[in-house]
Amino acid sequence: MELMVVITIIAILSSIIIPAGHAVQSNMKKVQAQKTATELRTALMSYFTEYKRFPAFPGGGNGTDTTVATDSTTPVMRTLLGVDTTFNRRGVQFFSSRPAKGKGMPGLYRSGDGSTVELLDPFLSGSGGSSNPYYIMIDANYDNSLQVPSRTQNGSTEEIFTNVAVWSYGVDGVLGSQGKSSDDITAY
Repeated sequence: MELMVVITIIAILSSIIIPAGHAVQSNMKKVQAQKTATELRTALMSYFTEYKRFPAFPGGGNGTDTTVATDSTTPVMRTLLGVDTTFNRRGVQFFSSRPAKGKGMPGLYRSGDGSTVELLDPFLSGSGGSSNPYYIMIDANYDNSLQVPSRTQNGSTEEIFTNVAVWSYGVDGVLGSQGKSSDDITAY
């Protein structure tokens, strides 16, 4: 009888503690993503301070605001790490982050030869349980205004008055709120 009481108490306590642990872990990931997004924005502002301009990544420039992802398809992370001197001719390291455990995993991944560099958010929400990149919008026409994707109205944009915006799609891996409170991480 006493053993049954002890087992019941343990079962009740674990049903309370386990969900609380998941909530704490989820909140830690959100805080980590916010910190990384802010550090990424700071790195781009440091780049601007060093070179008196923002990097002109493919797909932008010529007075057009530029949006790039921090995955391996763009040179943004190689530039901010000082690996690629095409846009960072002095090779200054503007950004550092905790290393990823492998390609497609949260954190900063660098291949052995440095040819592949990507920064992914801590949310394993992408296809196949992989992380998503952060997105950066740079004010390439220097009017201190960006049209960023709306977090509340899907498919629309909202104007913000800054020169660099960084965001992550958040826990659900989807841009915007889909009719509910948005979980997107932003650093404007």
